[in-house]
Amino acid sequence: MRGFVKLYGTVLESSLWDEDPLVRLTFLTMLVMADVDGFVEAVDTGVARRANLPVEDVIEALRKLEEPDERSKNPAEDGKRIIRVERGWKITNYKWYREFRTEEQQLAADRQRRHRSKPRVAESEVDESAS
Repeated sequence: MRGFVKLYGTVLESSLWDEDPLVRLTFLTMLVMADVDGFVEAVDTGVARRANLPVEDVIEALRKLEEPDERSKNPAEDGKRIIRVERGWKITNYKWYREFRTEEQQLAADRQRRHRSKPRVAESEVDESAS
């Protein structure tokens, strides 16, 4: 099952944005293709088809995304953005970004949690008190 992907504006300041546009588009396509765990089940031609890019360009972009990135803000996996696994690729920091919450998101979640935990007055109690 595919989920959704959170895409923060900080991607524009990341080392990914220093890459060729074809690398960026390939990576963004893979983000959209990923399941909730960051697994992209596809072959290179499948990614190329979804990105609407030539296969040769996607193969080169995948190679670049699999390389270590010494400028990465995330030292996990030597900064590699994707790792080849059985049946596709794993996006290395997908879960971290998916679970990350901004301060505003955290405050909104806290408000919702407090709202849900408030005791509810049963409708029958409301009717009885009105009588």
